[in-house]
Amino acid sequence: MKTKELEEKIGVKIEDKQLFSKAFTHRSYLNEDPKINESNEKLEFLGDSIISFVVANYLFRNYPNLSEGDYTDIRAHLVSGETLGKVAKNLKLGKFLKLSKGEEKVGGREKTSILADTYEALVGAIFLQSGLKSAEEFVKRTLINPYLLPMVKNKTYLSPKTLLQEYFQKQKHQLPKYEILKTEGPEHKKVYTIGVFFDQKKLAEGKGRSKKKAEEKAAEKALEKIKSNQLEI
Repeated sequence: MKTKELEEKIGVKIEDKQLFSKAFTHRSYLNEDPKINESNEKLEFLGDSIISFVVANYLFRNYPNLSEGDYTDIRAHLVSGETLGKVAKNLKLGKFLKLSKGEEKVGGREKTSILADTYEALVGAIFLQSGLKSAEEFVKRTLINPYLLPMVKNKTYLSPKTLLQEYFQKQKHQLPKYEILKTEGPEHKKVYTIGVFFDQKKLAEGKGRSKKKAEEKAAEKALEKIKSNQLEI
């Protein structure tokens, strides 16, 4: 493992090279090297718990006016595979991974799920080597500052339906309404088309395999139109 290069990427001094090497060992690699008998899965489990704690602690201490539901939604967005995968890609963690030849061929170094797991394992390794404070600083620097702060500021953790509701409550003191416009397909594979209306005017419509998904899609499209000044309300 290129220790110096990794230290520069993550901003952490690596003293236990074996531990950090394990953090980058994907389970597929165990078939490639008989000397290695453990992947990064246990470190991943540990890191996942630490990240959740650090995020929850930060929210509780810095955003006392948010509700428990807000805390839950924000944390869910932050610790999702999609977000952690983005963080890992920004840190270019993929280049340090130990993968099987088969996983390498199918683009394992760029897979969001593998990268997210690697980030979690890396947090676990930092914690074991340097303690909670160092792990917390790393999570703040790589996850909280670039992702949580703008997420809370712009309320992007809220669903499109909630954001649209807040907009109309603030601007018009009334809420939009949703109506089923069409249902298609057999009972077990129904697709709903739902329109979102305000003052009997259709703002947008969305499709989904459930009423909730169709409503969210309709709200998302309505918000896009509002932002681009395509709607006169």
